[in-house]
Amino acid sequence: MKEKICKGLKIALSIIEWAFAIIFLLVGLSSFMGAITKNPKYNFIGINIYCVMTESMASVNSENDYLKDFHAGFINVDDAVIVKNLPKNYQVKVGDIVTFLDQNGTPIIHRVREVLTVNGVTYYITRGDANNADDPMITRQNITGIYLFKIPYIGGFMLFLKSPYGIIAILIVIFIWLYAKYLKEIEKEKLNPLYKQNNKIFK
Repeated sequence: MKEKICKGLKIALSIIEWAFAIIFLLVGLSSFMGAITKNPKYNFIGINIYCVMTESMASVNSENDYLKDFHAGFINVDDAVIVKNLPKNYQVKVGDIVTFLDQNGTPIIHRVREVLTVNGVTYYITRGDANNADDPMITRQNITGIYLFKIPYIGGFMLFLKSPYGIIAILIVIFIWLYAKYLKEIEKEKLNPLYKQNNKIFK
């Protein structure tokens, strides 16, 4: 019974190890592709990670009556926000939290407050939950992603992982981990009776 439990724990730990390695690799590749294309729409896995730098979504402005129907004012400074590319068939609606680039190319994550159609073109009016003024109108082409979830307080760390130094750090960690696994396999082989027997023959 003990042996079965130990074996199960080893398998579970191995799965967790590989899962973390794959996540680190995908984050690195996604960041690398985003850095090359200079456009958050074009990354490796369709997922972007942003570090929240302002309090525009951290509280609810009493003037924003439309927020009463939504869970609002919960995205704080230093949160890591996970965003996915906007699906082709998805209809953006009031209440959605989206990301877009401002005139300086800075990613903005705000909520859609109103949807307008003018001369057949659909425009979206966005605003931060804590703000009292709208952002400039945007179209679907301006939207780079839609909010999935947030991880509190680790935005700075995730921001580092998306930087060139962070990508290098991820690759180094993966290399060290794989090398450690390789050395472990060699040690296992050395403990194998067949390995010892073969070594004696060749000596």
